[in-house]
Amino acid sequence: MIPTNLKIRPRSWLFYISMLFYGLQLQAQSPQLVLKASEFVSQVEVGTILGLSLTRVDKLLYGNNPAIYIANNSMNLRVNAQSAVKIITDLASVSLLENPNPAFNAVEIIEVKVPPASNLQTVINNFNWSHFQNLKIVLVSFDFSVCPSGAGIEACEKDIVRDFFQQNFSQNQYLIYSISIAD
Repeated sequence: MIPTNLKIRPRSWLFYISMLFYGLQLQAQSPQLVLKASEFVSQVEVGTILGLSLTRVDKLLYGNNPAIYIANNSMNLRVNAQSAVKIITDLASVSLLENPNPAFNAVEIIEVKVPPASNLQTVINNFNWSHFQNLKIVLVSFDFSVCPSGAGIEACEKDIVRDFFQQNFSQNQYLIYSISIAD
């Protein structure tokens, strides 16, 4: 039952409106929408995601791109570093990406491979992406199931990926994931 004698002073309306605005600002600053790689490609294809062509996204995700490989906290430049458009790293080595490096200037996609023995509670926050001037996609890839099968599996997967990166991405950067389990 709603009390009918409740009086709200004009000042309190201002407080509630300001809290609503503050809440919307916080929501806008939270990490980008998390999409499965196949969903991302579909949304690019129908034009929901602007600024990326389907051809470019397909090439970044599935093409043979010049890449920088980072594993076991060691960087391996197999190509001319200035032409690398992709970084492939393991979860344990992500911290190496925090330091600016001229080799990162052309990078458009970072793939973070999460090994099965990883702690899924790992959090990467307050990471500085600003030195990745051309970064468009951060792809988190798993080769194991991260959630129990059944109803709600996709929501569970998205929550885990979102929890990995508790930080802001620019509006032109997308956080996506893929799960490919070998039979």
